[in-house]
Amino acid sequence: MANLTVKDRSYLEDLLGMASGYVLNFTNATFGQFIATAIDIDVWDAKYDFGSGSKANRMRAVWDLESDRTVGRLLSALLEYIETEIDLEHLPKTNFKPRVVTESRLIVLRLLGDDAMFASQVLADDPAAVEAFLQQDFMDIEAAIRDLEGDIQSVIRQRMTDHRSEHHRRCLVTKTRQLP
Repeated sequence: MANLTVKDRSYLEDLLGMASGYVLNFTNATFGQFIATAIDIDVWDAKYDFGSGSKANRMRAVWDLESDRTVGRLLSALLEYIETEIDLEHLPKTNFKPRVVTESRLIVLRLLGDDAMFASQVLADDPAAVEAFLQQDFMDIEAAIRDLEGDIQSVIRQRMTDHRSEHHRRCLVTKTRQLP
């Protein structure tokens, strides 16, 4: 299950126009093809048949059943799709509030975690998203690495310990040099 808060879901549902049961301008066929291409799942599989089985409910099922990384990749692809459809004038730009787009990009970044390639695509050409991302507090490293494999967590913890030790050593050297 993807880590999406009620607030996240509200932004994403607004971005994708899901209140009507639809998702953007997709037909059933193009919706299924898009999701299969983006994350290699069959959204028409029975396990995604929530509620009425509408495209919006199937999207919600993907959010509820798939991992952060999978949902992040799908949402990243949807943001790229929106940009393309606006450029091609298949979707009106006025349908997408800048704040909603920026918040959606930040949700994608959080879901993707350490997937830098996709994160850089999400931030491209959105100065507000870049600024908001840079303002985030990354002090809670345990929360940031909790979804990573155990070996990777160990390496990150060791490197942080090494960094702290080096930082403390440099502080001691600097203070020692300042002594009369």
